[in-house]
Amino acid sequence: MATRSRRVPRRPFVRVGRELENPALQHVALVGACYGLSNRALGTVGLLGPVRMDYEKAIRSVRAAAHELSRFVEDVYAEN
Repeated sequence: MATRSRRVPRRPFVRVGRELENPALQHVALVGACYGLSNRALGTVGLLGPVRMDYEKAIRSVRAAAHELSRFVEDVYAEN
């Protein structure tokens, strides 16, 4: 039976308005979290919305999605 290494939690990130590189996005916010293997990020889950969004809920949502994608990817890698 293979043992999984303990995952280091990846912190979600928030970029608001002018923190985003594209000037056309200055009126929106981006909330994201990386997913992947314990030793390698494979992608990012993101939520783009208005600056006046429920950030707590957005962060929980992207964190949960990234966690589930990471579990799926780990299972796929473990089977191969």
